Amino acid sequence: MSQPIFFTTALLHKKMLSQDIMELRFERPVNFTFLAGQFVQFQVPFQGSTLLRPYSMSSALQDEYLEFCVKILPEGKASKLFLALMSGDAVHISSAQGVFICRSDHRSKKMFIATGTGLAPIISMIEDRLERAGNEKLSLLFGVRFPEDVFWTDRLDEIQGSYNNFKYQLTLSRPSDVWAGLRGRVSEHLSHLPHEAEYYICGSVEMVKNVRSLLIAHGVDTKSIHFEIF
Repeated sequence: MSQPIFFTTALLHKKMLSQDIMELRFERPVNFTFLAGQFVQFQVPFQGSTLLRPYSMSSALQDEYLEFCVKILPEGKASKLFLALMSGDAVHISSAQGVFICRSDHRSKKMFIATGTGLAPIISMIEDRLERAGNEKLSLLFGVRFPEDVFWTDRLDEIQGSYNNFKYQLTLSRPSDVWAGLRGRVSEHLSHLPHEAEYYICGSVEMVKNVRSLLIAHGVDTKSIHFEIF
């Protein structure tokens, strides 16, 4: 495997999407290319050395910027870097890596399942497929814990309103009393999903393992299940 090359880029914008989810946009370096679903390694300075931390891109392939959706952890070394960044500050990122990308088969249905920041590569994939393959039917099941953890529903609403072949559902595992949407973990909403579809799953180890096992039990071919663990 060839070693990644590194690019220098600068922060354009950042904002908090929820209590611990941050959106960051950076300049897109010249000659930087990627496939929807891939990630880069950020160089994170730490105690005189450099650590590498992977983050998937949430931007569309045609965007002039690179966008990331990251969870801010109290003791996270990359989190401290992101919190300290100001507009114009430079960071170093690797070339795009990873094989969590949409396959080239021509199945008419693709189902996406994400929790938390696992939505980052998934939303990039969805936007890419909608641009490339207008006849596919795409569905997203997105889960978070609490109402205050919800983010990017405005973006998902806009995509859903622009494409009649995309639908999404949001479920909360710990909803408030007034929550009127789906309740429970994503794994509780799989029984109605088609076994002939192709599946892309991104989230925690526990979620991915559980959802994959349930899909297989429902008759989904293992070759049609692709995943990335966050």
